[in-house]
Amino acid sequence: MKIAALIALAGTLAAPAAGADDAPPPPASQADAFVARPRVLVLTDIANEPDDQMSLVRFLVYANGFDVEGLDASPDMLDRLRERARARGLRPVLHEARMEDFDLGRSFRSVFCAGPTFTVLPDDRAAVKALARIAKHLTNDGVARIPIHVPPVIPPELFGVRRELTDGERRIAVSVVSSSRDENTCTQTTVLRYERWRRGGYDHLEKPWILHWYAPTEFTRLAEAAGLRSECAIDSGPSANDASSDFVATLRLQELA
Repeated sequence: MKIAALIALAGTLAAPAAGADDAPPPPASQADAFVARPRVLVLTDIANEPDDQMSLVRFLVYANGFDVEGLDASPDMLDRLRERARARGLRPVLHEARMEDFDLGRSFRSVFCAGPTFTVLPDDRAAVKALARIAKHLTNDGVARIPIHVPPVIPPELFGVRRELTDGERRIAVSVVSSSRDENTCTQTTVLRYERWRRGGYDHLEKPWILHWYAPTEFTRLAEAAGLRSECAIDSGPSANDASSDFVATLRLQELA
């Protein structure tokens, strides 16, 4: 039996028209004639941090055993994934859409949000919409796993400190302009400054980066509003009401949980 799975690559910063990579799958190997490959949908954030890249690489190492589909709101991230996947002999099916309103017209046995994807949804309303879309795309026996990450406080001494990357003739830098945090609403807003030097010019952009996290009990309430049952595995912390610890939520459809 094939397992359908979806990887959510990104989330909420853009709302381009939905589309899918129409490249045909690679030819089946001899092993494929005897072993059905699970299909996986993975969601990962678009921060492009080293840990995000490593999580994708780790997944791709195992991806020969899966039929992989990916979802992202960023065309640039999708292009990067296509390039890296093809370098490894992989041809994943990719979809361009936001987490809150994707509609792929099919169901999956597994949906996984890689990294702190879900925390880039800016508020509870967006979270419920995304959870409802996940519920829409789960098979009756399907499972979704969503890690919830509590971002660290950014100390003022890091404001203005550039992190740079050189790619051929381009030089890119990112730095923190300001950061504010509200523990009552579990929201942190950080203004980032992106700079790019390339042949013939220089440009820059400042953009707010909103992260929103949850206590396990609050996340469970939102999941139930979307038709899902949530079981939360807490890394640490005094109770399920505490919003200071990371956790992983396992979600199933309510009527079959």
